[in-house]
Amino acid sequence: MGFSSHILLELNQRRVATGAEIGDCGSQDFAASEIVQVNEFLHSLHGAEPFAVDKITPAADVFRRAGYRYTCFDVDYREGTIYLNFYRFKFPRKFYGKFDVTLNGGTSEHLIAPHGLMFFMHQTTKVGGLMFHQVPVFGMGNHGLNNLTPKFWHQLAAYNGYEIVLAQIDPIDPEHIDPNNFYGEHLSYFRNLKEFDAPSAMMNVIFRKVHARCFIPPFDIVDPRPSPRTERLMRDALDPFVAAESLTGADVDHAMNSYFGRPASTDQEIRFQDCSLSVQAACDRAAELSRTGNRQDAISLWTSIRDRYPNHAEAAFQLGRLTLEHAREKADALYADARRLDPKHPAYAAAKVPDWRTRSQEPSLIVALRAKLRGLAS
Repeated sequence: MGFSSHILLELNQRRVATGAEIGDCGSQDFAASEIVQVNEFLHSLHGAEPFAVDKITPAADVFRRAGYRYTCFDVDYREGTIYLNFYRFKFPRKFYGKFDVTLNGGTSEHLIAPHGLMFFMHQTTKVGGLMFHQVPVFGMGNHGLNNLTPKFWHQLAAYNGYEIVLAQIDPIDPEHIDPNNFYGEHLSYFRNLKEFDAPSAMMNVIFRKVHARCFIPPFDIVDPRPSPRTERLMRDALDPFVAAESLTGADVDHAMNSYFGRPASTDQEIRFQDCSLSVQAACDRAAELSRTGNRQDAISLWTSIRDRYPNHAEAAFQLGRLTLEHAREKADALYADARRLDPKHPAYAAAKVPDWRTRSQEPSLIVALRAKLRGLAS
């Protein structure tokens, strides 16, 4: 399908910061008819230079000009695209948890089995990251191989515990779409198809990944009380991904324990001093402990957050900062001992712990990072 110019506005409204990592599932373009609006958004939101308005423009060029770090996956061997076949269940694990945003701007409707793409988007999106889908939902009878129903998107979110950031159906204006997307003479053997005047529409969905567990394919079943039957279906659906080494058995066990509430605490809870905290509350508490000089407690809490969420960027950053501060103070104390024990030694007198950044920079870096992460989580 290609992207609408409004994807740039959506990224801005969701506070996806410049420099964020974007993974695009499909080698997409912006149509020439979109470029005037693309240029307006690039200028107003990013202060970027415009593109020529008379030609199709690759999505890679647009997103990179907006300041995002962009990676594309597809089977078309386009320059700069990483080859990836969504019909296969073998996916490169090095991309798991890499992206702040993943995009499906008109790829899933071209797959007879789109759950491979949904799996890859889920696995490669960071916890707290966003998954954007812009795909046909009704009509367009000669475009793609499927139109995923609203129920599909509902079940997808329910099984994977996604936060629904946006779910919206927008009508398609046939005047602005190639008529071949609606009907072709090769389909004339379908009686009444050419005369069937049904509206076409796009589904725009944005999910936020909340849980650090592997993808669970949705099922069209009614099973209000989780049961061994449900779990068996889930495990069977994930077997091909395990066989292809895209998942491990431990990944699946963790997902099942999380989904079915084994143990009772949820993925979002962090235990600290006999309290159960949400991830955001745990981050706020750890930051407060650090500010008030309780470094060991802060290190302990940040470590708990990172153990639960290995891809949590702020936990990694804060642990690194606190560890460095501790090491710096320890080194300062040891240098002071050396100078006390032998004050005339020139090397001891000149010994100084190197500072990797100025003290004036340190608070601003932390404040900026926390602001960015809060924006991505809201």
